[in-house]
Amino acid sequence: MLAFEHLPSELYEFVFMYLKSNDILVSFMNLNKRFTKLVHYQICRKVDVSLSKSDFHDILHYVQSTMQSIKLNDNQLNKVFPTTITSYPNLRSIILNNIPHVNGKYSVHIESFKTLYSLTLNFLFQCETPEIDQHVLFNKCSLEKLFITNCVLSLDSSNSIQMCQSIKYLTIKIQYQHHLFMLMENFPSLVYLNIQITKGIKSTDSYDYINGKLLPLNLKQFILDSSVKRIQYDHLEYLLSKQFKLEYLSINIRINHLIDGRRLEYGLLSKLSKLKQFNFHIHCYHSYVSPNIMSTFQSKYWLQHPMMYYHNSNANLHTLASLPFIYDYMMVSNGISEYQSNIQCNLMVPNVKYLVLYNATEPSTLKLCHFLKTIVSKNAYGLLLYGPCRFDDDMMNDTSVTLSTITMLQLGFDNGEYRYIKRLLLLTPNVRKLHIKQELLLNIKEQLRDDHELRELICQNITQLTMFQRNQNGLINNINSNEIRIIFPNAAIVSEHRDQQREECRN
Repeated sequence: MLAFEHLPSELYEFVFMYLKSNDILVSFMNLNKRFTKLVHYQICRKVDVSLSKSDFHDILHYVQSTMQSIKLNDNQLNKVFPTTITSYPNLRSIILNNIPHVNGKYSVHIESFKTLYSLTLNFLFQCETPEIDQHVLFNKCSLEKLFITNCVLSLDSSNSIQMCQSIKYLTIKIQYQHHLFMLMENFPSLVYLNIQITKGIKSTDSYDYINGKLLPLNLKQFILDSSVKRIQYDHLEYLLSKQFKLEYLSINIRINHLIDGRRLEYGLLSKLSKLKQFNFHIHCYHSYVSPNIMSTFQSKYWLQHPMMYYHNSNANLHTLASLPFIYDYMMVSNGISEYQSNIQCNLMVPNVKYLVLYNATEPSTLKLCHFLKTIVSKNAYGLLLYGPCRFDDDMMNDTSVTLSTITMLQLGFDNGEYRYIKRLLLLTPNVRKLHIKQELLLNIKEQLRDDHELRELICQNITQLTMFQRNQNGLINNINSNEIRIIFPNAAIVSEHRDQQREECRN
């Protein structure tokens, strides 16, 4: 039998990937010359103390002169950098996690962070989306890579933005469509841009879209998410058509009027000669879409690039999407089971993690549930509803149909018939995390308490119950926690406020 210490050196790199930096240092350092050399090579460049519960000063002292990258939490900053980052002369990259939306310690260090090569700031979700001032972030900045999650870039009232020559790779959220154009004007070195627009078009938008500079002509990868609020496709088309070096394009957008295959091909794609991959997920709320829309996706180009179209009659929502479907959420209703594709193929959605169920005007059918069961993979673990839950008679009578991969269920509505909510819970027998609006929980808690079948099959298996509301004047104090614990005896119970913006962004 091959002893662990006799493994080839190359394999230890994979072993160390699953261990914390502290554990590697304590367990393998100074065992012998070979392991000391391996440990020095493995952890002296990339250090992760974000999961360390014990003292990590030993490892920091050991790697002080060689560390190139570190991952840590915001509350560890003052211990890791008691003065400045200059005590780590070779440090080039910081990944900072769990930043609170107020009183974050990162703000004290931001000036020194801007001298690095790469910076990642991962903010915590809170009831209000935090903002970061663009002047603080980009003034005298030498970063080449900047990635920020769960935080919106704040532009000042004069609608100006700091010129930044250094940044080539950027991931960030902005508020309005015209802010995207402002970024493009003032970040001339961009090669990669991943951006989310949270508020769509500003009502007082006076930006001159036609005469903008649109400087980053070296942009090769562009990822846009504006699925929460609508944007103007004409302006987006103009912007993208000028990016002649673009190789990868992904747009997940909500617009006013649905575009067809000819518009996409001749208005945009024909102008991007270097484009290698184009993914899209386009939503439109509109009363009328031509019944011949699929005929516009029959050109030579489109027959080599499969896509789908479906209509959600509940919300009058029309959707176009490239296949394979790469996005992590999908809005579904009865109409998706009648989807149309330009090429005969089976619909598979391996990347979908969240299903958002829309059933505002008609009950969800047994056919829909069977369809979802066939297309979702084991990666689909979340089911979210923002309107009252209803099912047709066939679905109510056939309790054998389940979505076994779903482990998180979110109910974002105030009222609903208990029999439908019960069927929904039985549809997701492996749910472990339940996010429920407090008003709804108050309305059904007595029925839940008296439903011994559901409590035994579902409620006792819930490990996390999150009761939420979308305003600050809520009902937290009106819920008897002891009553809730009788229904959900094994759940950690959390109460929180959420704003509507956050709810939609989660999807």
